[in-house]
Amino acid sequence: MLRVLFLMLLLLASLIAGPYLAGKQGYVRIETASHIVEMSITTLVIFFVLALALVYSIEVVISRFFRLSNNTYSWFSRRKRTKAQKQTLEGLMRMDEGDYSKAEKLIGKNAKHSDEPVLNFIKAAEAAQQRGDEFSANRYLMEATEIAGSDSLVLEIARTRILLQQNKLPAARSSVDSLLLMAGKNKEVLKLAVEIYLKSKAYQALDNILEQIEKSGLYASQEFVALQTQVEDGLLDEKMNEEGVDGLLDWWDEQSRKRRNDSRVKLALITRLIDANDHESAYEFMLELVKKLDSDNSPLTQELFKQISRLQPEDNSKLVKFICKWLKGAEPSAQCCAHRALGYLYVRNNDFAKANEVFKALIANKEKLEPADITMASYVFEQVGDKAAAQQLREDGLKSVMAVENLNLSEETSENPTALLVEKQDSLAAEVPVSLVYNGIAHTVMMCSPQDLEDFALGFSLAEGIIEKKADIYGIDVVEVCNGIEVQIELSSRQFVALKDHRRTLTGRTGCGICGTEQISQVYKKLPKLDRTFQFNLNLLDGCLEQLQANQTLGKETGATHAAAFFDLSGNLLAIREDVGRHVALDKLIGWHAKQNQPQGFVLVSSRASYEMVQKSVACGIELLVAISAATDLAVNMAEQHNLSLIGFARPGKANIYAGKERLVLA
Repeated sequence: MLRVLFLMLLLLASLIAGPYLAGKQGYVRIETASHIVEMSITTLVIFFVLALALVYSIEVVISRFFRLSNNTYSWFSRRKRTKAQKQTLEGLMRMDEGDYSKAEKLIGKNAKHSDEPVLNFIKAAEAAQQRGDEFSANRYLMEATEIAGSDSLVLEIARTRILLQQNKLPAARSSVDSLLLMAGKNKEVLKLAVEIYLKSKAYQALDNILEQIEKSGLYASQEFVALQTQVEDGLLDEKMNEEGVDGLLDWWDEQSRKRRNDSRVKLALITRLIDANDHESAYEFMLELVKKLDSDNSPLTQELFKQISRLQPEDNSKLVKFICKWLKGAEPSAQCCAHRALGYLYVRNNDFAKANEVFKALIANKEKLEPADITMASYVFEQVGDKAAAQQLREDGLKSVMAVENLNLSEETSENPTALLVEKQDSLAAEVPVSLVYNGIAHTVMMCSPQDLEDFALGFSLAEGIIEKKADIYGIDVVEVCNGIEVQIELSSRQFVALKDHRRTLTGRTGCGICGTEQISQVYKKLPKLDRTFQFNLNLLDGCLEQLQANQTLGKETGATHAAAFFDLSGNLLAIREDVGRHVALDKLIGWHAKQNQPQGFVLVSSRASYEMVQKSVACGIELLVAISAATDLAVNMAEQHNLSLIGFARPGKANIYAGKERLVLA
């Protein structure tokens, strides 16, 4: 508009000024090689104005043409964006419905035309991954990377999540580690880190960010406590499995004061120490913990007394005194657990008179009774001569069991008139008190499975140094008594005299070869070095592992027993023994081994290789011990000192050789 106005003004000025200039000015002459053009100044001005007008007209036509093209392009572009938006929304709905194939097509088809193309490609990648198409998922992520770059937080979170879904844990861990450095306070990053670390059992890495997780408010209070508990339990198991008792205790010393003062964590530590047969360390921690014990019947209180029932320290007098004092001010609902723990401590002290009083108080509260309480109470009553009470308790217990078994399980439920309760029988591992009696004198009582007890008596006697050879035992009788079994062993006079010189009390344990020893010097027995009489081809080990698993009859039925098996040098299974206690299982196998005149071969156990198991093997002339789990440092040291070949973490295709590799070959 301004240009047109300018031209009109210019033309008007020319018309006014033209005549005036024409009378006083000359003319304009334009001369070329072949032409001469002459005109007045007025004519030149008019031509000039007309030329400008023509140029402006052409410009207007071209501008309108391109404006029309742009409008057309914009119309098509808007149409594509609208369509892409509609398809994206429909695709997201299909994802919620679980139709990932359709969702991927809808979200990814026009992703570049959507308002947020990066998010579209990410969602398309997630849909592709959900239907198992890793190639397409990676392709979508690459397209998203081209648009957003590699430093996009949203994209990296999506990439890490997809790696997790693909079960590529090492890559997912590496990716989430980078994310934590990039945005360590981001809730989505922290949530993803928790999921990846838990799945990969990276408890230490998760423990390092627990404080950030708590501050982020990602979890409610109870949820965070549950997560923290899971992490701490994982750390305890990790240290125990990888480094043994010593490593676990070293780790504990390095923890913060807050964690070391946490009663739940300390109790979890005690539980694992008991599992590892380090009862003395567990006892010291327990003495610290009971000082904080409340008088109520909280879950922590119940678990604490449960672990006290398992404790087998050399001297439990301090703990006994504390429990007796605690019972005076305890709530009635909590007294049952305390009585049970106190009763077991008295039994381990052979103080059956006091145990009798405690178990009478325990069985008076029938609602709180556990199956093992009846067994142990009956055993105690037998020991104090109250056979009538023992028999009555046994009969009452039998009646209770029968009442449960005869319960009508076909009654209709109120919620669903057609629903029936289904009766399901579960196989439980038998665990009974077994008393080893030498020449009429009770030596020890152990909780173990009631099979192969003659083998157990012979193996235990050999492994513990009670006898030097099987001929030192003149006879073995297995006698069932009320609520238990007595294994009556007739020793030679010479060995019986030696036994009385170093008797020890090991009541109520599950076969630990050290717990209950009177003096520390007794732990380290003087044993000769083993000779190297054979070599074993490690390629045969995989077949042995398969045979061990296939022949664990009790283990398959109950899922609660350990196994010890003996193989010849060709990898053939010669014998297998099972028990609720791993040491008892080995004792039973050693007894079999002695009966067979010590055939050449090796032992494979379904547990870890502890110091006690190495000691038993060396004492009985076994040259090679293979364990499914780890070996302790003390076990390795003893194996090296006595020339035992020791293997741990035996798995198909791999194993850790701790000592005595000279006996092992790969051919």
